[in-house]
Amino acid sequence: MEYIKAFLIQSAKINILEEDGKRDRKFNVYEYLKKTWYMYGGDETRVKVKFDKRCYKVVTEKSLLEGSLIEENEDYFVYEFVCNGTYGIKFWIMGFGADTEVIEPVEFREEIIDSIRKMNKVYSI
Repeated sequence: MEYIKAFLIQSAKINILEEDGKRDRKFNVYEYLKKTWYMYGGDETRVKVKFDKRCYKVVTEKSLLEGSLIEENEDYFVYEFVCNGTYGIKFWIMGFGADTEVIEPVEFREEIIDSIRKMNKVYSI
């Protein structure tokens, strides 16, 4: 068993405790990072996005992507991602502009719509 010293920081003073640190054996940092976008974390969330077919290679070949193809035809495809929070993936999705549409979850779709409305105000559209 790997032993880690636990540290306690109090008022700019460090006290080294003689206790072994505890770590959740179920947690795997590499698995967590596969679902983390631009270092923003959060609760695990399933996101379904409809993409224009032109985006196929960029979406399906992204390294460390945790997701799967749900639907596909000659015009578009639907991809489902599992991500830790939606803040980071929002930047990536919005980078595709009008070539994407968030389908689920509804709350995330509304968040994207709200961001677009705010952008319209910024640019006086």
